[in-house]
Amino acid sequence: MSMKLVIVSPEKKLYEGNVDFVSLVTWDGEIGILENHAPLVSKLGLGLIKFRQEKSSDIKMPWIIEDGFVSVKDNEVLVLSHQVYEAGQINPEMERENLQKLLQTKTTSD
Repeated sequence: MSMKLVIVSPEKKLYEGNVDFVSLVTWDGEIGILENHAPLVSKLGLGLIKFRQEKSSDIKMPWIIEDGFVSVKDNEVLVLSHQVYEAGQINPEMERENLQKLLQTKTTSD
């Protein structure tokens, strides 16, 4: 048996399918969810969502999720996120530059 995973952003439904395992970052830290997990509602943090599709040995990590909520009940995991980025499209060097600009702006405006 497996769980149903649904990932939704404001723009569209990103994923719906059966999985054996889900891992994501909540406000309080990273959690792992397996079949028959206790009911849960939690605020999401910033991080990768990882999952293993039913009957697969590969862990998928296609998106970075920022902010939102996760609900777990009756072997269904529902992820609602305000911002979802494709993991392969993140440019670490560009993000470092953006962070530096943001920090400089904050310093000069204080």
